[in-house]
Amino acid sequence: NIFGEKFGSKPEYFLPDVFDADIDRLKQLYNENGFFDINISHNYLLNSDSTRSDITIVIQENLRTGIVDIVYKGLEGIEPKILDQILLEPIIKKGAPYQKRTINDEAYRILDIIMNNGYPFARILSDSSSASRYYSTNKIKVTYAFSIQKQFKFGEITISVVPYREDITENIIYKQLDFKKGEWISKNKISSSEKSLNKLGVFEAARIEVQQDSSSFGKYERPVDIFVRARNKEELAPEVLISDEDNTFNLGIGAGYTNHNFFGDARSFNSRIRLSTQAIQEWNFKRIFGKGGLSDPTILGKVELQLQLTQPSLFTKTLNGLLTMSLTVDKKNFYVGTIARNKIGLVNQFATYTTGYFDWTLERSN
Repeated sequence: NIFGEKFGSKPEYFLPDVFDADIDRLKQLYNENGFFDINISHNYLLNSDSTRSDITIVIQENLRTGIVDIVYKGLEGIEPKILDQILLEPIIKKGAPYQKRTINDEAYRILDIIMNNGYPFARILSDSSSASRYYSTNKIKVTYAFSIQKQFKFGEITISVVPYREDITENIIYKQLDFKKGEWISKNKISSSEKSLNKLGVFEAARIEVQQDSSSFGKYERPVDIFVRARNKEELAPEVLISDEDNTFNLGIGAGYTNHNFFGDARSFNSRIRLSTQAIQEWNFKRIFGKGGLSDPTILGKVELQLQLTQPSLFTKTLNGLLTMSLTVDKKNFYVGTIARNKIGLVNQFATYTTGYFDWTLERSN
């Protein structure tokens, strides 16, 4: 009240409707964790003198409900090795306490295993799946029902590039795929292939779909459609530079150029040039446009040129080659410094490894 609501937490005002809703949420939390016989009593006392409300909540948890049986339906036609994988490390077990979250997690774990072993159209039958409670024993029977349909392998792969670009070849896309024709369809392989395509830098978006055509359900393989939206091959980004480096007014311009498929193979080329001036208000323009030219001592500034070439999938899909070069000419009151730098490296999804490095510096005192 002294400082308003600028400092610390805002005051929490007592609202009976909000408090009752909190009690309902508390009961729901206990129910989702197996305490179906929870008893929560509460009361509140309004103190008009201190303008405060004293709240009391009493919780009687009673017995927690456990899982007595787990039933799986719809897995009769699945391969034995896949069924063994499903039953090997379940998230829930008989005798464990009931938790709604783990019940759902187990359903998605099973579905994930099925869809990664050639059943791309498998789904959970929510109407036939249930968690039934026996009030006589305070136990729950969990039933999972699945529709696995048929097992398929990856079939013919069709690639669509929008807008069409002649420089984007199918080989660029094939290199990023974790699957090939004839392998069992896997949801994880489709997902990881989409991520690799999106990380490539050539595409704005990539999507992989397995065709689901009921007229050809008897076929052993399912066609795969790959849709990619290509980025602009070339990008130009101008920039204006303003700073107070060295406690002076600095003004400059720059431009960046990017080629997202430099001579093909998803190779990217980035370049940037920056020209910045320092203390331009102190320049002697009469001498600069006279005999002094750019060597006039009042001219201070910096020129930077950076070049970078990235080669994706150098040896493996996750390993990229990186070559960077930079040239900097920095003219200050006491020196002129020229720095040429070159670095060759390997980049994967975890780290950058420098395999070669060259740095050359020339300084000349004014």
